[in-house]
Amino acid sequence: MDKNSLIENLKEMAGKGLITKEELLGALDSVFPPSPSAPDEQPSGKDLFRLNVPVILSYLGGIIVFLGIAFLVSQNWKTLNGAAKILISLGSGIALYAAGILLEHHPRFKITGNVFLLVSALLMALGIHVVFKVAGLTGQAYTWRIVIPGILFITYLVSYRVLQNIFFLILAIGFGTWLFFGVIATLDPGRIIRDWGLYATLAGGLTHVFLGYSFSRDGRNILGNFLYACGISEFLGAALALGGHFPRDYNGFWEAAFPFLSCGVIFASVRLKNLVFLSLGFLFLVIYIFKIGAEYFSPGGMDWPVFLIVTGAAMIFLGTMFHRLRKKYFS
Repeated sequence: MDKNSLIENLKEMAGKGLITKEELLGALDSVFPPSPSAPDEQPSGKDLFRLNVPVILSYLGGIIVFLGIAFLVSQNWKTLNGAAKILISLGSGIALYAAGILLEHHPRFKITGNVFLLVSALLMALGIHVVFKVAGLTGQAYTWRIVIPGILFITYLVSYRVLQNIFFLILAIGFGTWLFFGVIATLDPGRIIRDWGLYATLAGGLTHVFLGYSFSRDGRNILGNFLYACGISEFLGAALALGGHFPRDYNGFWEAAFPFLSCGVIFASVRLKNLVFLSLGFLFLVIYIFKIGAEYFSPGGMDWPVFLIVTGAAMIFLGTMFHRLRKKYFS
């Protein structure tokens, strides 16, 4: 019997229920056992960014270490000399940067290496600020808005290009976002646009979504989904805030446009086959419903029970639609 005939017979038997998928996979696993991983094999991106209790505790511990060093420099600012301040802040950041690079090459210590890199990024931002303050150059706002994020953006972008560690890319995107908002704030657009911060958040959110799409197309789905979540939350959150609160600071255009934006995100989830779009689209629709209720219905009034009934029915409808779309397009 040739290979094609065997495959057709297996399909026919599976269609008649004579053999199950589990039985086929079990037979294949017995013939082709999975090869053991090499000791120096790098963990996958899913293992690298898997959040569990030990990983969360490690990152929280790293942030607490940063806060401890920051408070140490702040509380002893008058007693420490300039060299000691720079050594404690910037020197510690550079040392942890080097240690993180060394540790992330070992699979067993990769998470620890990434924690060191995160703490080093925070300490280097603090350290550069300390350098400017010791030199007496902190009077200008552009040091925090442009110079510090610009230096760190270039540092971690070059680090990613050289070492190909995706954690450096995440840090570069973070400092690039800081640089983007810093440049806009330095240009002082408030003279022209009152809610410039929200419009900048709209633009930043779209940028993160497009970056996520680019990374997803390259097969880096975990980073892509992370950027999707950040970008969609920024975009829809800013659009929701631009609608204002009736009757104060009310903007009818954004109030009316928001449901269409949320539905557009849900439609994009079907086109992209991405649950992040679907989940956040429905989540912000629910938030929008409660926002409308808080604006136009008064708690304790005669219309409050009507709002609760309508809101409950709307949430049941949205939950049903979410389940149907997920089952139809994502199962």
